[in-house]
Amino acid sequence: MRQLIVILSITSIFMGAIFAQGDDPVEIGNRRELFLDDLLVDGLEGEARRVFHRPVPREVVLTFDKPWEGDTCGYITVIQDGDLYRMWYRASGTRSGSSYAYAESPDGIHWRRPNLRLHEFQGCMDNNIVIAGPRAPGTSDFAVFKDDNPEAPPEARYKAVGLKLGPGTWQEATKELAVFQSPDGLGWTEVEGASLLDDGFFDSQNLAFWDTNIAAYRIGMPKMYNDRGAATQEFVTPAIAQMPDAEERAKRYENWKRFSPLSETHLMWSRDGLNFDLAPSAFITPGPERPSSWTYSDAVAWHLVETESVFDGAAPELTLYKMERYYVDAVQLRRYTLRLDGFASIHAPIAGGELVTPPLVFEGSALSMNFASSAFGSLRVEIQDADGTPIPSFTLDDSIELYGDTVARNAMWKGDPDLSALAGKPVRLRFVMRDADLYSIKFE
Repeated sequence: MRQLIVILSITSIFMGAIFAQGDDPVEIGNRRELFLDDLLVDGLEGEARRVFHRPVPREVVLTFDKPWEGDTCGYITVIQDGDLYRMWYRASGTRSGSSYAYAESPDGIHWRRPNLRLHEFQGCMDNNIVIAGPRAPGTSDFAVFKDDNPEAPPEARYKAVGLKLGPGTWQEATKELAVFQSPDGLGWTEVEGASLLDDGFFDSQNLAFWDTNIAAYRIGMPKMYNDRGAATQEFVTPAIAQMPDAEERAKRYENWKRFSPLSETHLMWSRDGLNFDLAPSAFITPGPERPSSWTYSDAVAWHLVETESVFDGAAPELTLYKMERYYVDAVQLRRYTLRLDGFASIHAPIAGGELVTPPLVFEGSALSMNFASSAFGSLRVEIQDADGTPIPSFTLDDSIELYGDTVARNAMWKGDPDLSALAGKPVRLRFVMRDADLYSIKFE
């Protein structure tokens, strides 16, 4: 029996949608639709199936080895702010205390710590600290977002939520989830009297943002732990002894009385921000065993950003960042990349397969598709009426066979019929594929 405490980092996606009511068609308008769920899947034929994809590990972009950083850096936020990528992170270590610091990048790959000279650390102002510790509000965990609320004043264009500790030990101290604001993301002040909650530990990356779908703020507090109780010697199993850094794991057991909790990242998504689905397998696993790997709290940074592809001239990719070596050595941050909309796809092997959607109503005059095929593979599209009868000029025989690997290519039919004539009417889409993946669709 495996007796490890598994800590889950969660990457969440919010996908707004107008759901069908009873037998009503799905109103998708011109929204981009991914295939994480069954909203647009009425049936899969042949050998077609849904496949979930994992990001590809890339380079280490930062090692937190400055005197004010160390082996417990974490709670990282990354956003793309105009032409600049910006990062906020807890700068902390077992010997350095805790502050919050800032880094920036022109491309999301090459990062630098600007010399902000805002706060002193060990008698020196030359650092990138934006909130000074050791117990200042926000220095334990701090999650930044750029406020898209059109009514947000200039002095509160950037906001954050973070833990505010009272005096005493961790167990004794009062704890509040406080709100902070900044005009530039560098100079932060606590919003007095605006604490959101005061019942909890809040030792997670508690997230908040302005949701344009409902014109209101949302806040989420991840429950990361299934079991935070003390471990016993039962956890010292032969399997754990085979993991990297056995001596370090023994030290952690002495410190925490939890011998070897592990971390990995799972994917969740929601169409209303309240009800979430969980992918059937891990999104990012700990990876190949190596020194300082398979450790505790190797979490992902908040937010996905777009970066240039590793292939010159190719479409941009999604980038996310994941911590490594937490509580073992100076934490390092590794970049991972994923195809745009590439969380899941409807895949058909060489033997072929089909996807048929339920009746839907769209806006636009073209159907753009994010898909990839082999050189032998292909994708064709048929449009049917709500009852499943092919519509003249949009039948499978009329469809032009497409192939390639692109995040945006329009479906084509012989004679270039007017797709806008079908806008606003209930139709079904039939995708016939061979050795291909369909990641998303969007009417334009």
